[in-house]
Amino acid sequence: MKQFKSKRSAVDGLAVILLCLSVSFGLAAQKQAISTDFHGQTIDVLLWDSVEYMCSQSPLSYFADYRNVFGRLTADTYISEAPVELDKNYQAKWLLRKGVLYLYDVEILDGAENYPDRFRIIEELTVRHKFVKYLGISSADQYPEGVMEAWWFTGFIYVKRQPGPHETYCDCRYLMEKPTLLFFTDGRLRYMDDSQTEMTYYIDNNEISKNPGKYEKLLKSGYKKAPCLELMEEKLSLDDDQVIHHTFQSFSTDEIRWNDSIFTVSESPLSFFEKYRDIYPNAVPEEGGFHSREKNYITRLAIAGERLYIQDIGFDLEKTACSDEKQENARIEYLNRVRPNRLQAVEELTGKKFRHVPALKQNAIPAEWYSGTLYFKRPPAQDDGLSPSFNYDCEPFYRITVEKGIVKSMEKTAYMVIKRNPAYGHN
Repeated sequence: MKQFKSKRSAVDGLAVILLCLSVSFGLAAQKQAISTDFHGQTIDVLLWDSVEYMCSQSPLSYFADYRNVFGRLTADTYISEAPVELDKNYQAKWLLRKGVLYLYDVEILDGAENYPDRFRIIEELTVRHKFVKYLGISSADQYPEGVMEAWWFTGFIYVKRQPGPHETYCDCRYLMEKPTLLFFTDGRLRYMDDSQTEMTYYIDNNEISKNPGKYEKLLKSGYKKAPCLELMEEKLSLDDDQVIHHTFQSFSTDEIRWNDSIFTVSESPLSFFEKYRDIYPNAVPEEGGFHSREKNYITRLAIAGERLYIQDIGFDLEKTACSDEKQENARIEYLNRVRPNRLQAVEELTGKKFRHVPALKQNAIPAEWYSGTLYFKRPPAQDDGLSPSFNYDCEPFYRITVEKGIVKSMEKTAYMVIKRNPAYGHN
C-alpha cells in the first residue's frame, strides 16, 4: 500500500487520516470482491503517466443528473469489447498528475453536433467547478479548454490499463493482470494499492508485439485464434492430435476429492478401459430427463498419500426428484436396482478389488492402470456470481501428472492440453 503525503495543515492531515481509517474496513471488503477480471460500471477513462486506464466508476457520479446532461444513449450507438458498461451518452476523460485528479475532456457518443459547448454544460453540472488553463498542465494541443480539478471527489476507483497495440482484452497475460485501487480525498490521491497475487504468466506479449502478424492466423472455422494460444502451441510443440484450451473444460461427470475439497475432473481415469461407459444399464427413461455428456454414472475419485483412488460410484439420478410421478417411480426403481452392485461393476471392469485404505478411512481401489495428465477445478459456488467483477473462467486450476496411479507432479495452470476427440468436440 503506497501513501501520498498531503501538503495541507496538520489539522487537515489529521482529518484525512481519520477519514481513511473510517473507510478502511469498507475498502477491505470491496477488495475481496474484486477478482482478476476487471469490471467497470462506466466508460470513463483515466490518463496516468501517459497510459490510459479503464475505471470502475465515474467521479462525476457524485452529481445526481450526470448520466443525462447530453441526452439519453440509443441502444445500438456504441459497441465495445471492453469489460465496461455503457453508462451514459458520453465518455469523461480524466488526468492523474502529481497526485491530483483532473477532468480534461468529454467525448459525446451520439449527437455531438447538438452540444457545441460541451465544456460549459459540464461546468453547469459541477456548479462551482470550472475548466482552467494551468501553466505546465494545459497545453493548447492536449487540453485546449483547460482542466477541471475534481476536488469534489472522495472515494475509491479501481483502474486497469487498456490493452496495448498488439494486445486484446482476451489475451491470457492481460486477463491475469489485477486492477489497481486508487483512493482519493477531495480529488487528491491518498492511497494506491497495486499489490498482486503471485501468478505465472505463461505468455509474454512482448514476443507477440515484435511479430504480431505471426500470431494472427485464421482458423478454418473463420474466427481468429487468440495470439497467446498460438504462442503456447509453438512453445509446447503439440502433436497433431493435441489441442490447447486457455480455460478449464471437462469432458467427464467424474469428481475428485483433494485436500478436503471436491473438484471437477477433465476426464475419467476409467476411460482407459474400452467399455467403461456401458458398465451400468441405461438410466434414461423413455420420457426421462436424465442426461450426461459421457456416461450415466459419476466416478468419485480421491488423492491420498500421492496415490489416485476410486472411492465410490454415484448417479446423476440421485440428485433431483422428478415432478412426474411415473418418472419419479422409474428413477427410484433404477437406483434401487443399480446401487447395491455398483462397486462390483467397477471391480469387474478394472480387475481390482475395493480394499480398506487407512488414509481414506474407507474401501477404495488404487488406480494403478492409469498414467496420464488430469486437470481439475473447483465447481462454481452458489455466490460466485454476486460480484459483477467476478469471472469464474479466470480462476487458475490444477494439472496433475499420474504414472501408474502415483501422482508425480501437481501445479497450478491456466491452460489445458488435451487430445483431439471429435466425439466430444475437442477442437
